[in-house]
Amino acid sequence: MKRERYYTEEQKEIQRFVKILVSLIIIILGFYLLTQKLNNKSVYKRTDNKGSIQYSYIYLGTILNLSDSEYYVLAVDSQDVNNTYLLNEASMYRQKTNKIPLYYADLSFELNKPFKANSSNYNETNINELKLKKTTLIRVKNGKIAQFVEKDEEIESLLK
Repeated sequence: MKRERYYTEEQKEIQRFVKILVSLIIIILGFYLLTQKLNNKSVYKRTDNKGSIQYSYIYLGTILNLSDSEYYVLAVDSQDVNNTYLLNEASMYRQKTNKIPLYYADLSFELNKPFKANSSNYNETNINELKLKKTTLIRVKNGKIAQFVEKDEEIESLLK
């Protein structure tokens, strides 16, 4: 004769909890295995593109600290469409050999905004006094500003 077993409410509650816990573990394990299977199908192709450091754009606050003894810095507002011609000339200049190095400084970049003003001003050795009104070509020689050109025609002739 088989004996019937009676469970208390606490035992029934514990059995329900264990069943729910086991069900959740099985569902989570199922999702994990499905994710592993999908990831192993190479949905995404890996590329071995190596990043490169971009040296042609600099911050205006560092223009006197570059390692070259002599170089140009073209400070230009990239959001101004009128600068397209000068940027093209600068690009052609950079392709020449035996030239003075040319760097760009974008006046619309957040770290360069303190140097943008309503009137231009520069000091040979103190970069904190540098203020630029518009596109400017700065020639730096031995850590000092040697030339400061704002006229587009003069900038163009220096870059030819």
